[in-house]
Amino acid sequence: MSGIRHVPAGSTRYRGFTSDSLENRIRQFYLNNPGEELTYLDMALKFDCTANSARNAVSELKKAGLLEALHIVRMQSQQKAVAA
Repeated sequence: MSGIRHVPAGSTRYRGFTSDSLENRIRQFYLNNPGEELTYLDMALKFDCTANSARNAVSELKKAGLLEALHIVRMQSQQKAVAA
């Protein structure tokens, strides 16, 4: 595989991502919603893809320097209330 992606007629490219690609749809979502945080499962539901596809798209966006992804571990809300 050469790494060159097919560009459908009428679509535009941003750093190698076509306008209708999953990567670009995720990028556009964050440009329009800069404070949002989504899990890969959230992305799968929002963008009609698998969580693994979302993970791969985020990985490509990270490589291009367009997005950062953090792994967050938190206490569940119910446990916070019990601990208080």
